[in-house]
Amino acid sequence: MKRFMSGVLLAAAAALAGVAVAPGRALGEDSGRDGPSGTVGAQYRAWTTTVSEFEASPGPDTSWEPGTLVTQRLRVHASGKWAFIEGFLEGDAFHGTLYGTYPELSAGAVQEAPEGVLGRDAFVPRKAYVEITTPVALLRLGHQTSQWGLGLLANSGEEDPRDLFGQKTCGDIVERALVATKPFLPFTDGFLKDVILAGGVDLVYRDENAYLLDDDRAMQFLGTLVYKTETTEAGGYVVYRSQEDAGGSTLDVLAVDIAAKTALDLWDQGVLHAAFEAALLTGETDRTKPYNSPDGADVSALAAAARVALEMKGLAMRFGVEAGYASGDADLDDPEVSRFRLDPDYNVGLILFDHYLYGLSASAPPRATDPAHAAVPPEGLDNLVTGGSVENACWVAPSLVWGDTLGPAAGVLALFAWSPSAVASPYETFAAGGAPHGYLGAATHPGDMLGIEVDASARYRERVADTITLEAKVESGVLLPGAAFDNADGTTADAVTLVQGRIAVEW
Repeated sequence: MKRFMSGVLLAAAAALAGVAVAPGRALGEDSGRDGPSGTVGAQYRAWTTTVSEFEASPGPDTSWEPGTLVTQRLRVHASGKWAFIEGFLEGDAFHGTLYGTYPELSAGAVQEAPEGVLGRDAFVPRKAYVEITTPVALLRLGHQTSQWGLGLLANSGEEDPRDLFGQKTCGDIVERALVATKPFLPFTDGFLKDVILAGGVDLVYRDENAYLLDDDRAMQFLGTLVYKTETTEAGGYVVYRSQEDAGGSTLDVLAVDIAAKTALDLWDQGVLHAAFEAALLTGETDRTKPYNSPDGADVSALAAAARVALEMKGLAMRFGVEAGYASGDADLDDPEVSRFRLDPDYNVGLILFDHYLYGLSASAPPRATDPAHAAVPPEGLDNLVTGGSVENACWVAPSLVWGDTLGPAAGVLALFAWSPSAVASPYETFAAGGAPHGYLGAATHPGDMLGIEVDASARYRERVADTITLEAKVESGVLLPGAAFDNADGTTADAVTLVQGRIAVEW
């Protein structure tokens, strides 16, 4: 039986620390002598998700039954500032399921719901840090979330109120010591005065691959150079991650990431928004031991995404297009892992990655570990399940949204996705003598269609009493699976539907 590894890049990707180096007070400004001030706020939300049943593996009685899940979360936050010192607190409480279980697998082992769907523990401490701004540098120390660029690698789990599709639930959390400065500020009034240089060290508290309280130890060393103004931000960082899991497996990965975003006024009521991020991972791990490399595997993977949106303020409309790429790995036995898995809080559509691919990948380990199929189960099968993240995909997603952050809003999104590498299910590929085969039994090839998805969303947000904001939101979608998920007899997999809603109160 082959040794299989599909998710080792998660450990490198999702918590590789991004650096939000922009302080509340600009570096180089007078720290001031303001009196003490502070804010306190909270948001309660409850959401429900219903996904239709679909076939998850060949053979009878192998349906994946997500059913209906109702979940809640209370996020409380506070901040305080006095002179040049600012403190931040934030935590998620009562985070859990009110109704239903996810998923229910009629045959095989039951898997936990992906973090992007359910979330994490009943209580999650997200922030407890201080920020000290001096005339020459900013110092940040403590427990905090991590975000960089679009959030392909490091994602704080915080939502933009303009986003209508999907939701974020998790966020990468680290214990961080960071120093940032504007090195050219004393010497020039030109564009170099807006260049920020930063460096720091992290101990990962929790992400999709490491949890400090479970004795996973992941250290990160980072450096970044960023040009930042009110309308434009561009730069890059280099991060080295060294991780030892509680079970003794290790991961040593270097990430090089570049990101940029800008907003250009085209006319009085027209604004062009553009953003881009690309990341390269390289290193080694013994989390998986391929057949041809019993001591471990080299890691080499690439991902990129770009977004362009034209905002027409007078019409309250926004037309956008997103395109992206995440490398895949069809050869499950060679000594190199090239599969790139994005942070689960980076949403692309509503169904294909969050539910459908998750269900297919979660149903695969029982077949590969069945004694009737193999005397010795392959190593690394726990890394097969995607966790609802985007991987092995090229995608284009145009969208049209009407409305603002308050009042009514509605939108439609279409997703077209392909697999750059052939989709390879571990048992089906093994049974076919090593030729890539998909989860439902058909032979697969590079460039196969993953699916076409159409989603619609409607939302209403209203501010009352100047301090309270109410929100109601409903989303629905339909996925037509592509050739990568054909059945062994060549027939096409059935469509999958989703309906989900959310209510929220902020104060």
